Amino acid sequence: MATLLYRLGAFSARRWRTMLIGWLLTLAAVVGLGLTLAGSFADSGSIPGSPAQTALTKMDRHFPEPDQQSAQIVFQAPPGQKVTDAAPRTAVSDALEAMGRIFGVSEVENPAESGTVSKDGRTAVAGVTFATKEADDVPDGTLDAVRAAGDGAEQAGLKAVYGGIDLRDVTWRLETIPAADFIGMPT
Repeated sequence: MATLLYRLGAFSARRWRTMLIGWLLTLAAVVGLGLTLAGSFADSGSIPGSPAQTALTKMDRHFPEPDQQSAQIVFQAPPGQKVTDAAPRTAVSDALEAMGRIFGVSEVENPAESGTVSKDGRTAVAGVTFATKEADDVPDGTLDAVRAAGDGAEQAGLKAVYGGIDLRDVTWRLETIPAADFIGMPT
């Protein structure tokens, strides 16, 4: 085997132009066969059934297009009731239907269909997407109409919070941390 490799090396050194042309022809043949027999390239951004595709599908469902304004409405049933019970579910559905008919609202997400109901069933989050571009403010009339549409749910005994956490209901308190606790903290 060593003799064969020696002869090949000696031939390549003496006839380097022939070897170079041979390697270029071989490379061209491989590339040509690869392009003709490989078929077509696929430009797809999805792999159905994969965990990543499942996550992307859920993100598309829960997050609106980047150039649109959106809001979240949190409905909460009183203690002992669930938003999935008949009366609260009907009140939420009626409120969401009314919101969907408002001029300036492009989409309303039903929490029962999107899976945004808490495990205990007391809280549900509905997404509202407005037709207003992200750089513009949603007209006050549209926001007032959305709040008015949610009044029916509040009259049925549900609590409705618009836009996320209502900071008026949060209890704030000052916490003091001893300086000695900072010594063991990683930086």
